[in-house]
Amino acid sequence: MTKEKLIIFDVNQTIFSLKKLNKIFIKIGLKKEHVEFWFHLILKEGFATSSLNIFVDFKTIAYNQLKYLFFKNKIKFYENYFEQVVVGFGELNAHDGVKSSFKLLKKNGFKIATLTNGPLRNSIKLLEKNNLYSFVDKCFSIEDVKAWKPHPSVYKNVVKFFKLRPNQGTMIACHGWDLFGARNVGLRTAYCKHYENEKMNYYNNFDFEENSILELVQKIV
Repeated sequence: MTKEKLIIFDVNQTIFSLKKLNKIFIKIGLKKEHVEFWFHLILKEGFATSSLNIFVDFKTIAYNQLKYLFFKNKIKFYENYFEQVVVGFGELNAHDGVKSSFKLLKKNGFKIATLTNGPLRNSIKLLEKNNLYSFVDKCFSIEDVKAWKPHPSVYKNVVKFFKLRPNQGTMIACHGWDLFGARNVGLRTAYCKHYENEKMNYYNNFDFEENSILELVQKIV
């Protein structure tokens, strides 16, 4: 087995919980259940546009899908509502065990990268807020290649930067589709079940599966 030299983390929902947006959504007239629905809408539009070789950035899609939610729920939309959501997105908290996981990886000589469908600057902001940025070797975003995960170019860009073969890296995520994309280019895969609970049966087995980030990292190390 080739020893992994690089661990690539998905960002939203894998490292950081979206729960902090619940109160903001309630404040602007929606329900807390709409947070996850809104996020799914964003991903759906990102996937769809990428399949057509068209790139639309996260913030643009997020704004339009928030307006759509208000329209569907027959609630008047105000521009400052989106501003409030953007602020909240920059204040998310890391899941339990993430910092311990990062420390364990660095102690054992691994490089750490983050890879997000969101804006690069927001990943950095969140990592700094949660005192995690100093552990990360490099942050990546779909902005780098103008395509949304799970497009192959997004993952290949990370491996190319570190001058590694794909099988020398492992992708950690709580979304099966993300790991399916990573495996498609040759990366090893580590599935955290804290979000979906279990992978969909149309995905192949992943190399590692555990209930938390820390349990995954302990197994990888």
